[in-house]
Amino acid sequence: MEENSIDMSQLEKIMSVVKLMQSINNSEEEAEVSEPANYDNVTALQRIKEVLPHLDMPYQREMGIMIKLIEIDRLIHTFQAMSAESGMSGRGIKKKMLMAIKPELDPKKQQMLDVCVKAMEISDIVEGLNIG
Repeated sequence: MEENSIDMSQLEKIMSVVKLMQSINNSEEEAEVSEPANYDNVTALQRIKEVLPHLDMPYQREMGIMIKLIEIDRLIHTFQAMSAESGMSGRGIKKKMLMAIKPELDPKKQQMLDVCVKAMEISDIVEGLNIG
């Protein structure tokens, strides 16, 4: 296997360790009242980030990818919860998510994102006309 390729078995092992850490953190929250109320999976993720520079390079890369995936998953769940509360449609949540990442993009990609959002809006209008 190439040196730069990701070893999926190692990534699966790392993910299982993270899930175990999350379950331990959840059980510690329930067991210990003296812990602050904000001790949650965010704290566990922060601890993993702090340890990251001390790992071997291949593990740093795999853990970095895993951390990004967890953060993306958390972001998706946050937006889904927000859309459920506001009664927003599936399209509305997609547009809102796209607009949330817009400030992180370079100007060219921001323009591409604007075009995608406009295309989604045009598609919504066309669907509305077909229904009505």
